[in-house]
Amino acid sequence: MHNDQSNYYSESNQNHTNNQSDALNTISTWGEAFGATLAAIGSTPIFFLSSDFLFNLNLIGETIQIGGITGQVEAENKVSYNSIGNVIQIGGISWDIGNFLTFRDQNTSLQFHLRKSFSVQFVGVSVCLTYYLKQPQTLFTLYNIYANVLQLIGLSIKILSTLPFLSSKKSQTFSTVGNWIQAIGIILMAISLSVK
Repeated sequence: MHNDQSNYYSESNQNHTNNQSDALNTISTWGEAFGATLAAIGSTPIFFLSSDFLFNLNLIGETIQIGGITGQVEAENKVSYNSIGNVIQIGGISWDIGNFLTFRDQNTSLQFHLRKSFSVQFVGVSVCLTYYLKQPQTLFTLYNIYANVLQLIGLSIKILSTLPFLSSKKSQTFSTVGNWIQAIGIILMAISLSVK
């Protein structure tokens, strides 16, 4: 009887811990999605908003993304392709923020360094995609595969936006499109967790 009670409480505690981790992961992913959306708005030329406002909105969005991804790593609480990929993404986005703050008025240098930080994020998302490709093929897994593929497409377009032979208008267009596709991918990932 004592062993049965111990097993019951052990399973109950484990379920409670799993529920807490799932909740933290879902909330954190929605936080990342919110941050990515703000960053996408910040990268979109809007005639009634100043460039300074959009610049700051982009930085705020990327900072929120870092917080959201950090929460996901904490929720997973183990070493996996997913957690490693998320840590790499945190590094890439942090580098983004540093680039924007350091090279804001030096467009050529900014584009050069952004190309590197976007590439780091691309590697991070690729590692996360590897994690989901190795999981049993459920609807949840497929949602996350599609979500990560969308992020990779968005990041690829953002990398293209930094190429030196592009006009400033084309570069801006690519950046805006890439940011929105990336944000949609993250939103899809958050939806998959909410309906899991």
